[in-house]
Amino acid sequence: MYDTSKIIIDTKLLAPIIRQNAIQFFETHQREIYAFWSWLSRKTHLTINTVPGDDATLDALAVIDGVIQTQHDCDWKLRLAYVQLIRLTTTLKSLIVRGSRRGRLRRTVGQGNATILIDIYVRAQRDSLGPPSALRQNVQKRLRLARRWADLIGGSIFLAAAYCSKADAIV
Repeated sequence: MYDTSKIIIDTKLLAPIIRQNAIQFFETHQREIYAFWSWLSRKTHLTINTVPGDDATLDALAVIDGVIQTQHDCDWKLRLAYVQLIRLTTTLKSLIVRGSRRGRLRRTVGQGNATILIDIYVRAQRDSLGPPSALRQNVQKRLRLARRWADLIGGSIFLAAAYCSKADAIV
């Protein structure tokens, strides 16, 4: 994910957005948090041989979307889903580049890797209603939010659980 070994955290800066009992909360829910993270990582893992846009890709994106759409009562699950979305899309981008170089992906003129990625994500919205332009905007919004959470969490499962609802408002 991210190299967090050299990150220095200013606790005074983070204090307003960290829950009061963050360590106790994490210790109490640690098994549940790790079990969820392990499950989500397994369900959304893409192998190096995955073809961008195949069923495995669409299913992985659907799993993450399912968590994002249903876990509004459990903030840390939602945050971890956003982090996993960034991890998945990063892998997907590299698979798109690899597929393009090997001639496995067809693209039209002016269609870059980011466009292909968003098109795949929009296709994963199989059950969503609405015009394609609205789905595309929703996907772009979700990716922006996911990038913010991934940056704020920085690869720390603890921070995913430690932030309070004020952090949600900031992001």
